[in-house]
Amino acid sequence: MVQDIKPDIVAATLACEEIRDSKKFAKLLELVLLVGNYLNSGTKNAQAVGFEISYLPKLTSTKDAENKTTLLHYLVDIIEEKFDDVLTFSEEVAHVDRASRVSLDSIQKTLKQMDSSVKNLEMDLKDLFV
Repeated sequence: MVQDIKPDIVAATLACEEIRDSKKFAKLLELVLLVGNYLNSGTKNAQAVGFEISYLPKLTSTKDAENKTTLLHYLVDIIEEKFDDVLTFSEEVAHVDRASRVSLDSIQKTLKQMDSSVKNLEMDLKDLFV
């Protein structure tokens, strides 16, 4: 059981560490925050120090006045023009692709099975030596 889930746990752990340590990914998120703060200037959300990750999909649904360009396209244009070094952030997060296919439910299920197996083994050993 351990052999089955170990690669998934290792991949997820490495991906988390890579994301935490990636300077380029941090810069990308900083640019998203800056654009969001600019768009929110004059509102209660102006000058936010962060945003919830769940807001990222809104980058594709927020469009310009002509309904032609999304906020994501605008961000990409800015990054390509002024921050092209950020475009290679994926090189700093090599394990994210593998980790994205890891099933947390599957890992939790296996861990519960392992816990149950260990408890059963303890009971069997107790019964054997009592």
